[in-house]
Amino acid sequence: MLSHSSPCSIIYRDEEGLYYALDLGGTNFRVLRVHLGGKDKGVIGQEFEEVSIPPNLMTGSSDVSVLWENLSKY
Repeated sequence: MLSHSSPCSIIYRDEEGLYYALDLGGTNFRVLRVHLGGKDKGVIGQEFEEVSIPPNLMTGSSDVSVLWENLSKY
């Protein structure tokens, strides 16, 4: 499940534009993209993608640049 949070405590429900939620779990990387149209249109569209993190990237060195390079391909 994707949890959500906002840097501010007030959400007006009239937000517009593209918003992304990223979840880097233990074995998966999930991305949710939501297109919001404000109070009148609400959620215009959304896309969800989940990819498995290869085992060789879950263990080993602490150099996270290798992980980010692989995730950037998606």
